[in-house]
Amino acid sequence: TVLSSVEYHQIADVEVGSFLSGGVDSSYVASTVRKGRIKPMKTYSVGFQIEGFDETSLAKDLCDILKIPNKIKEITPKTEYIQTIYLYLLLLFFRDFSHPNLRLK
Repeated sequence: TVLSSVEYHQIADVEVGSFLSGGVDSSYVASTVRKGRIKPMKTYSVGFQIEGFDETSLAKDLCDILKIPNKIKEITPKTEYIQTIYLYLLLLFFRDFSHPNLRLK
């Protein structure tokens, strides 16, 4: 069940968090955690400046209702993460796959 899976994944030597998109699946996991049967945890959400893709308001609303801490990180075209991922994808797709030194390990 979802409850047993969430309980199992709470076993850790470090603090455990959860990604919360604002969608049905992650909201269900967050509400399962909040029921009190499992130790509380923090949630993390990613927002975008693209209309229709940013669900952080839904995640924030849920966290307000459930009284769960939520940290939101907004990704913009100028965010260094995007630049790093873009560079990685360029290196990944524009390389010689036949060369053994360039294969992903």
